[in-house]
Amino acid sequence: SIKEVLLNDNCNFEAIACIGANHFLNNNPELALSFYKRLFELGFGSPEILNNIGLCSLFANQYDLCITCFEKALLYPEISDITSSDIWYNLSCVGIYIGDFSMAKQALKIAISFNDKNIEALNNMAILDMKEGLIEQAKNGFESACKMNEFLYEPLFNLAVIKFNQGDNEEAFKYANLSLEKDPNHFETKELLSKIKNHLN
Repeated sequence: SIKEVLLNDNCNFEAIACIGANHFLNNNPELALSFYKRLFELGFGSPEILNNIGLCSLFANQYDLCITCFEKALLYPEISDITSSDIWYNLSCVGIYIGDFSMAKQALKIAISFNDKNIEALNNMAILDMKEGLIEQAKNGFESACKMNEFLYEPLFNLAVIKFNQGDNEEAFKYANLSLEKDPNHFETKELLSKIKNHLN
């Protein structure tokens, strides 16, 4: 097991990274943070590790640390466009968490400039457009995200919301069902489908 590997070699990069990722996925960002920090202390510094430390810090509400980590990661000369895009997306999440939507939108624009197939960034940009009342722009953003990725429910759900608000119940029904296929447990989609069915009936 991974724990046995660490008992034999407490500096094993893959084992530490796996345990950190497991804690993060199980909603334990503070524990995950300690493992990623351990990797950094062992000399395994990289933009990706700093990004993970920043992300864990974000979910652990340590905003100063997360911004510092993201900034340091972006200074690496060998950083890839994909990693840069991921970091700018995470910085946009910081903006959203602290209520600075202007910062969030700017960060999302930069994220998309590095990787125009960053679905999460496209989806969140469209959400911010929707909040600003830029409905057609938001709809185009959600449609682009849906075309690029068939596994995420978020853009499908958001597109269903727009269609429903515009009175296009048949299209809303279609996209809401597609959203539910991707995530059968998504409460908001179920709630939206119920509203659409009432209108269709």
